[in-house]
Amino acid sequence: MKFGELFAGIGGIGLGFERAGMRPVWAVEIDDFARSVLRKNWPSLDLHADVREVGSETLAEVDVIAGGFPCVDLSLARNIVGAGAGMEGDVSGPLWLEMARVARELRPRFLVVENVPTVRPHLEAMAADAGLELIDSAILSASMFGAPHERRRCFAIMGQGGGARPAVSLGNFARLRARLERRFGRRVAPLGAGGAVPGGVGHPGVADADDERGE
Repeated sequence: MKFGELFAGIGGIGLGFERAGMRPVWAVEIDDFARSVLRKNWPSLDLHADVREVGSETLAEVDVIAGGFPCVDLSLARNIVGAGAGMEGDVSGPLWLEMARVARELRPRFLVVENVPTVRPHLEAMAADAGLELIDSAILSASMFGAPHERRRCFAIMGQGGGARPAVSLGNFARLRARLERRFGRRVAPLGAGGAVPGGVGHPGVADADDERGE
């Protein structure tokens, strides 16, 4: 499968996709330094700077588009100007709509969205913005994958109608972890103390009090 990345940063999501056997085609990132890192690590990548200036005329068709649009208005961190404004804020909402526009123009099979946990109540409406259906979502913590910190993030998979579904549900962490261990040949750390796995769409799952922190 081929993928493109919006709000790519230095390519963290793209690196994971590549390690899963997917092929990177293009990336969009406005920060000059981050774009230089992308250029160094993926010399053949078609790079663009501004999500507002790309679309079907400038980007190749891909199977998957992924990205984590800026969380400024969704974050609960009070030292960020505009924190708490939600999707009605001046940054997060408009940039999400640019991501949704690109998805509408390119019509990928899947759109993968990453952001802080407070984005989760908006996912159904966001999928409609992109002309897609919400297939799956979960709040995952870095500690679930062996990192020594939490960093909870919401991941959502949106897709075309007609039954296309990913092989593993985000909410089924036990199965997801087993798949990762088979892929990389090493053990993935179990859930940390108090961490539970939220379910996918239609499954309430189990969450702890930290799930809605925006940091």
